[in-house]
Order: sequence, then C-alpha cells, then structure tokens
Amino acid sequence: MTACATALAWSDDLYLHGHHLSRWVVDYVDIEESLAVGSIAQEDLAHAAALHELAGVDIDGRDWRIYYRPVERWWPSRLLAAPSDDWPTTVARAFLFSVAAGLMVEQLQRSALPAVRDTAAVMAAEQRLHVMHWERWVDIFARDVQTRGRFVSSLRATAASAADLFGPVPGNGGADLAVAFDGEAAHRTWMTEATARLDALGVPRVRLPDRAAPRIPGGDPECLAGVLRDMRAIRVGQPDRVYQIYKIYK
Repeated sequence: MTACATALAWSDDLYLHGHHLSRWVVDYVDIEESLAVGSIAQEDLAHAAALHELAGVDIDGRDWRIYYRPVERWWPSRLLAAPSDDWPTTVARAFLFSVAAGLMVEQLQRSALPAVRDTAAVMAAEQRLHVMHWERWVDIFARDVQTRGRFVSSLRATAASAADLFGPVPGNGGADLAVAFDGEAAHRTWMTEATARLDALGVPRVRLPDRAAPRIPGGDPECLAGVLRDMRAIRVGQPDRVYQIYKIYK
C-alpha cells in the first residue's frame, strides 16, 4: 500500500463527504447551521483537491477522476459511499469521519517533503475545527431525552460501516509523498480518540470496529453508482460545460 494510493482513496472520501453535506445547505436544520455545513463541505472539497495535487494529479486528471471515472475505480470507505437522508446519521458519520480525517493528515505531517507537511498542517487545523463542530451536535443529541436513543442507534449503525477507513488500498505510482502510512496504528488511535470524545460527551458506549478492514472497489458499489449519477447529472446535460444559469426572455 503506497502513501499515494492511500491519499487518493482519502481524496475520494473527502470529495464524497463534501458532496453529501452540500444537500444540507438548502435542506437545513437552521440558517446558521446551513452556512456552517456549507463551509465544512467547501473545505472537504478543497482538501480532496489538495490531496490530488500532492499525488501529482493535474486539473484534467482531477476532472476525469470526479466526473468520468468508473465506479469500480473509486476507493472510498463504505462510510462515505452512500448518502444520508437524515440529520442524526449525517452528524454521526461526520463526527467519525472528521476524527479519522484529522488522523490521516497528521500522518502526512510526518512527510520528509516540506510541501506535503505544509499542506497537511492546514488540513489538520481545519479538520480539528470540523470535529469541534460535529461534537457540538453529538452533545445536543446526547443530552436531549427525545433524540438520545435515535442518535445512538444511528451512531452504532454508522460505526459498523467505518471499519475500512484506514484499511489497505491497492495501487502504485503517483507522486512520492515521502511518508509511510501505518493503517493499523491509525485505526487504533481513531478508536481510542473517538471513544474518548464520545465518553466525555456522555454518549453510551458504541462499539467501533476492532481492526482495519481492506477497502474494496467502489466502497459500496451499488450505492456509489447512484451517488455518482446524481453528482454528474449536470455535466451529462451540459457536455460543453456551458451552463445556462440565466435565461433571457424577450
């Protein structure tokens, strides 16, 4: 498993998470949360683009990866392959993912390359803020007797699909990021940190996967195929990329 292949798999995760969150910009809980979620989504998309750049993927290559790459050539975690249609599940996934993403970029900060370390430092700072944001919502759900049970159920179901976050990813080539990823160690740290944060918030103990499982092509291919169809619909309808935002009536 190369650092480059791992970084590209995480770019899939970050891009999908940003895309999933974007629906809550308009289908929002309240206007302040809508704006905050939009900002988090934007930063996750920027982090995905930063990993592409570090891995040596140019702008045309990034466009192909997002809009034309077949489902079986994506390597997301199962956690990110499917959309979430309710707010408790969105919060549960975002919390678990943001804790993990922060640990992933911390590994990049050990690179021998200054450019990789500098980019990872910015990403790490922003992901820490994401964790703080989602912790606030975990606290809100956990404190309210009317939402506590529903949220804990969502968290347990979500955690079950997070085993492959730090799982091995096949692949070679790409830029040398001058760092070795230790997936098993990162998975153990994620378990410890996520559990400690949930305990501090008074959330009943949630069983996280004991070991990192390998990622599979497409994560959850059937779900991902539907996500990509929706995501790519506007590109299919406007292949020349001329989007008629305004229509002039005479």
